[in-house]
Amino acid sequence: MFLLSILLSVFIMHYTVIAWTCLNIPNLNCGQRSLFLLAMLFSVFFIASMALSRASGGSFIIAFRTAVYIWLGALFLWFSFIVCVMFAQLILTALKIKINFGLGLPVCALAVIISILSVLNAARVPSLKIINLKSDKIDRPLTIAQITDTHLGEGISAGRLQKMFDKIAGQNADIIVFTGDIFERNGGDVRGDIEIIKNAKPPCGKYAVMGNHEYYGGFERNLELWREAGITPLLNSSVETCGINLVGVNDIKTTRMSENDFAKIIKKSDTSKWTLLLSHTPLYYEEAAGAGVDLMLSGHTHNGQLWPFNLLVRTQFKHMYGAYKAAGGNFVHYVSAGAFYWGPPMRFLTYNEVPVFTIEP
Repeated sequence: MFLLSILLSVFIMHYTVIAWTCLNIPNLNCGQRSLFLLAMLFSVFFIASMALSRASGGSFIIAFRTAVYIWLGALFLWFSFIVCVMFAQLILTALKIKINFGLGLPVCALAVIISILSVLNAARVPSLKIINLKSDKIDRPLTIAQITDTHLGEGISAGRLQKMFDKIAGQNADIIVFTGDIFERNGGDVRGDIEIIKNAKPPCGKYAVMGNHEYYGGFERNLELWREAGITPLLNSSVETCGINLVGVNDIKTTRMSENDFAKIIKKSDTSKWTLLLSHTPLYYEEAAGAGVDLMLSGHTHNGQLWPFNLLVRTQFKHMYGAYKAAGGNFVHYVSAGAFYWGPPMRFLTYNEVPVFTIEP
C-alpha cells in the first residue's frame, strides 16, 4: 500500500509536469496516451532506481542515490512551480486576460535554474547562528553549540563536516549537543566522520538524543557509533555538567511518548539549576516550560528544506524554525533548520545552520 501511494504521488507529479509543459510549449503536440505512458515509464523507472539506490555500500551507490534524490527534488520543485502557474492561468482566464506567449520554456528554465541553485545551497558549509540569552540561574557565561540532522553517510563529505567543526571550534563552545538524526542507516563509510567528531573535545562534553532516524538505522548501532565518537547518550535521562542541568528525551514521535511521560522525565532532574532540554521532535514545549526548562533545543523539521514543502511541515509543527518564547517566562524553544539535509541534497529558501547559544548571567 505504501509503495502504491509513493508510485501514485510520483506519477501525478510526472504527469502534471509533462502534460502542462506540452500544452504550454508552442507547436509541441502530445497525445493523451503518450502522456500517460511517458509519465508511467518515468515513475516506474524512478521507483526502481530508488529501490536500487537503497543498497548498502560503495561510492557508486552513494553517487547513484544522490542523483535519484536530485531527480526527486527537481521534480518536486518543477511540479510546485507549475501548480502555482496553473492557478495564475486560471485567475487570468477568469478575468478574461489573454496570455499570448508560451510559458512552457520559461518555467522549465526556471525549474532547472532553481534546482541547480538549490543543490549549491545545500552544499554550503553550515553557517553559525549566534543567539544571546541571559539567566539569573548561572554565575558565569556559557556557550552551547547545537548540531542536528547531519544525516552523515548520506553523501555528506568528511571535508565539509570538518569545516563545520572548525567553525564551531572558533566559538570555544563549553558543550556540544546533538539533537538527533546524526548517522544514516544506509550511509557509506562514516569512520572519518567519527574521527572528526571524536577530535572535538569541549570542556563540558558532547551529548546526544535519539531522533527518528536513529531508530530506523538501529538503536544499538547508533549508540555504538556515538560512543566511538565520544558522545554521551541521554536516553530519557539527565546529567549535571558545567553547573547546569542537561536533560535528553528519546524521539517523541517514534516512541509515542505522552505529554505526562515527557514531563515526568524532566521533573526527575534538578530544574532548580539552569536547565537545557534536548528533544529531536519540536513538540510538548508547553510541558517543558511548565516543568522548569529554560532552553529547549529541537530539530527534525529542516525548516521544510524545499519550499513549498515547509507549508506542509507547518501543518504538523507549530514551532517549525527559529526561537519561540513563552509568554510571561524565561523559557525559550529553538528549532534548528539542521546542519545538512535528508533525501534530495537540495535546499530552496532554507539554509544549513549550526546555532550557537551564549548564556550570560
